[in-house]
Amino acid sequence: MMQFFPTVVSGDPSEGFGAEVIGTGVNGCGNSVEEALRDAATILQEVIDDAVRETEPVPAPGVISADDLARGLVAMLQARLPAEAA
Repeated sequence: MMQFFPTVVSGDPSEGFGAEVIGTGVNGCGNSVEEALRDAATILQEVIDDAVRETEPVPAPGVISADDLARGLVAMLQARLPAEAA
């Protein structure tokens, strides 16, 4: 099963970009928006896989707030939830 997680990306080309997956504590970074989103998606999937392996709760997608919308670009990251977590 696939799940979508709202993510806010902010930054600029001269200093790099950060991607925060809302409500999960997951952050990615990169030299481009795409790289920051890829990094965040990889870390998010690792967090989900670790939670399933350790029989801990899988992070739930957060809710986008008005403040989040003002901080930067909003994207939806897709992550695979193992059958045990669905």
